[in-house]
Parts: sequence; structure tokens; C-alpha cells
Amino acid sequence: MKTIRLVKCLIISLIIAMCSFSGCYFVKQNDKKNIINAYTSSESLCRYYTFKATLRNIREVSSNDYNNKFFEFNVDYDYFEKQYSDDDYKTADGVKRWESSYSEFNHYEFWVDPSNYHVLVQNGSYDLLVEGVEVIISANNYYGYAGWRYPILSLMIDGVNYLNFETGKENYLNYVKAGFKVT
Repeated sequence: MKTIRLVKCLIISLIIAMCSFSGCYFVKQNDKKNIINAYTSSESLCRYYTFKATLRNIREVSSNDYNNKFFEFNVDYDYFEKQYSDDDYKTADGVKRWESSYSEFNHYEFWVDPSNYHVLVQNGSYDLLVEGVEVIISANNYYGYAGWRYPILSLMIDGVNYLNFETGKENYLNYVKAGFKVT
């Protein structure tokens, strides 16, 4: 009798583990598809923004891979408004898309994917990302997964372009297509 219960528990545990694994796999595949759509489709409601900001906070995370920092910015409202106030599209809650993006860019963290990290390290600009530095960065208002961090797609400091948008976007999309790692 005990053996039967043990076998049933083992089988149930195995089924739960398999469902959890396959569920995570399908969620990740759906996230991947949604990111690619948001970053490439002309019909996507998501949008690219380039804006001036001041680096407010750097959070170090333990990582053996590559980049171990997440960044928070104070986005320059006047600069943002001047560039994007002509976008009258409103979100479901009635807020203009650009205002919602401005708010979220101030609220959530940013990060640099592995390929763009290597570009920034090679040209020495990654070390320039210190609290208080003023930057111009580009991001899409879709982060696409539970990491809740926007990837930095371009970076300019003191008028020097350290990561151009086309390279940054291409590197990030290649990273997503290759099976991104959520940290």
C-alpha cells in the first residue's frame, strides 16, 4: 500500500515538473515572438524613443556572464515632450502613449544585452555609465518579458555616439532570436 502511494506521489511530482518545464518553455517562446513583433512590425503599437536622461541609479547584480548592472534614469521631460508630443495615440486607460512611455522609462530599469555590452566595453563607454552622467539613449516601449527591463538600443554621451541605433537594435533582436536569457 505504501509503495503504491509512493509511486503515485512520484508520478504526480513528475507530471508537475514536466508541466512546469513545458509551460516555461512556451511562455518564453511566446515572449520571444512578441518581442520580435514589437520591434519589427510596422503595425506594432510599440514605438522606439530616443531621449535625454540622467543616470539616477546603478544596481549591481551577481552574474558570471557579462553585464552585471541595471540602470535607472531620470528622463528629461521637456526633451521627451518636444520630440513626441505629436503622437496622439492613447493607451487603453486614456493616457497618451508618449506620456505613458515617459513614465515607464522613469520607473523601470534598463539593461544592455550581451552583444551591445561587448560593443560598449570595446569602445570604453560602459565604464562611463556612472551615476549623474547625462546620456541620450534609445529604447522601445516594449520590454517583453517578466524581467521588466528595457534594453538600451543606442547610447550617446557628451555628443559621442558609442552605440548606434541600427547596430543596437540588430544585436538585441539577434539575442532574442538566439534564445534570450532572462536574469
